[in-house]
Amino acid sequence: MSKKKKEELEKSVIEPLLPITEKEKKRWNYVSLTAGITEEVIYRGFALFAFAYLFPNLSIWAIILFSSLIFGLAHTYQGFVKGFIRTTILAIIFCINFIGMDSIIPLIVLHFLVDYIAKLGD
Repeated sequence: MSKKKKEELEKSVIEPLLPITEKEKKRWNYVSLTAGITEEVIYRGFALFAFAYLFPNLSIWAIILFSSLIFGLAHTYQGFVKGFIRTTILAIIFCINFIGMDSIIPLIVLHFLVDYIAKLGD
């Protein structure tokens, strides 16, 4: 299974972005944390409220979808399915949780973990 996973990773569009050396792996922790904070603040903390303010006639579901599509577009460098589609779906789930929990902190932690775990491989 480890061999198959390595083969798939080598074909992946994001493989060149993943850390290799110990120094890169340490920096990845920082990148994971800052991405979790900034992306959540921008796409959940700001975008949802901004779109609701700018488009008061849209339903909350349309605003969630619009914000999530933009978030997905920001990840197209990872490929169409893994970057855009998967990230858009995850963003919809994050938006729903943000609205339901009325807190961005759990989403920042979860976003950090998603990015951090991406480097672990096995």
